[in-house]
Amino acid sequence: MNIHQRRLIVITFIALFLTAAPIVVLYTSGYRYNWQKNKVEQVGVLILDVLPADAKLYLNNQLLPTKRPLRLANLLPNYYQVRAEKDWYHSWQKNLEIKARESTLIYDIALFKNSSPQLLENGPITQFSLSPDESTLLIQKLNTLWLMDLKTGVKKLHTILPYTVNQSAIKWSPNGKWIIDNDETGSNFAVAGVAKEKVFSWQEFGLGSISQPKWSADNEHIYGLAEAQNRALYQINFQSKTKRKLIDEPINDYAVAPGEIFFIKNLPDKAILYRYRELTLPIIEQKIEEIAVLPSGNYHFGEINNNEVLVLNDKNQIFLINPTDKQTPIIKLNGNSAVWGNGEKNNYLYYFNASEIWTLDLKTKQSSMTARYSDGVAQVLPVPNKPYYLSLVNGNLLVTELDDRGERNIATLFDKANVTAMQIDSAGKNIYLLIKNNAYQELYRLEAQ
Repeated sequence: MNIHQRRLIVITFIALFLTAAPIVVLYTSGYRYNWQKNKVEQVGVLILDVLPADAKLYLNNQLLPTKRPLRLANLLPNYYQVRAEKDWYHSWQKNLEIKARESTLIYDIALFKNSSPQLLENGPITQFSLSPDESTLLIQKLNTLWLMDLKTGVKKLHTILPYTVNQSAIKWSPNGKWIIDNDETGSNFAVAGVAKEKVFSWQEFGLGSISQPKWSADNEHIYGLAEAQNRALYQINFQSKTKRKLIDEPINDYAVAPGEIFFIKNLPDKAILYRYRELTLPIIEQKIEEIAVLPSGNYHFGEINNNEVLVLNDKNQIFLINPTDKQTPIIKLNGNSAVWGNGEKNNYLYYFNASEIWTLDLKTKQSSMTARYSDGVAQVLPVPNKPYYLSLVNGNLLVTELDDRGERNIATLFDKANVTAMQIDSAGKNIYLLIKNNAYQELYRLEAQ
């Protein structure tokens, strides 16, 4: 081989190196040629996870590996169809945009079972309630209380009450050992022991008619408004039959939180939210402070959550107030009902009326409408620790995801039914439904996950 041939070989290798090196560098840096767009672009990453874990995942109709969570790298920027399926479950599908140099995460795909509700108890059922430890269902049939063990399915008669209940008014004590059960007027009630089968009537407390009874955190006391005493607030030890007046005011409504009580008083031109706290200092028995001034109206409290106080009025207005944050203004929302989400992945306030469902992100304080119907929204129930919620719309049971990338997935879990009330357990596995069947209401259980 002469010198000219050697030079040619060297020059050829140098040319190949100078040509290939940039390509290798670009490739290792995530650049690919996008044939659909006829240009070079950096790739993106898609990370997927699904429950149940053995559900099948598809990308543009191609079956993906079974590893969970699944990381798909080197995807050219574009729209991709992602689908999750499993036999006997409602499928999930979404068109997602993969962007250059970005990771698209879908960690919370949840599939819900496509099953039929199982009858737990025939009617006529007035109301039901799941115990705090979720081991027992309390079922009311007219004036009788029944306890159903959910592990064994055994049901037994607990109490015969002196009245008939026509509204959902069961309140469990925090330890699950006692219940308060209101009558149909909402002003008379009984306190019943779950294990001891002992019943205390409101008449035993010597205050006359008592409305809006609620539990204290210590399980030993109840609070109530004495109607004969201008709706003054009392604390009652129902076992010793002792009582103590806390607030001598004409109270419109009140709510109990650990160590404090919030109450609303109506004035001719406004309503005032107060906080009552019992202090430990020996020279001070109690303290009442004004928290917020609200427009005039007939108010009631929603559930208190993480120091956020929720009050609603009869003018389709909702007010969210944080008494510990003096810098945060009162947040005003529109709706006639509100419920808190549960868990880190469902930390939202849901508020709604008959036609619209909204969520408020508690971190950003931003609202988003998740669904709109012509009419018929009766109840919204967040799925615990998953970004989904249940809703009763015209008697049908729907489950809706919060992820608004692409089209929201909405599955009908139960249709052509007249569902009047529902509860879900803390695992999000079982949904308990009260379904009207002709003149009766019957209790069903639907396995959702």
